[in-house]
Amino acid sequence: MLAGTVHGNMMVEVAESIAYDLKKVFVVITRNEGIISNLPEDAMVEVAGKLTKYGVVAYKVGKRGIYNTKAI
Repeated sequence: MLAGTVHGNMMVEVAESIAYDLKKVFVVITRNEGIISNLPEDAMVEVAGKLTKYGVVAYKVGKRGIYNTKAI
């Protein structure tokens, strides 16, 4: 678990990436919108993505296996 200085440093990196459009890569939770092709568009997914001044630019994953269909 991140705590104290480590967590604070990460939050500064996130803020800098957005403010200065650095496009640094983080693991983010974002609306699916086609990132994982076989999940609903409005599902929230955790994926790698660049943080830009315009928001998250997530890496497309494509079709993934479904491990717990009751959760969808």
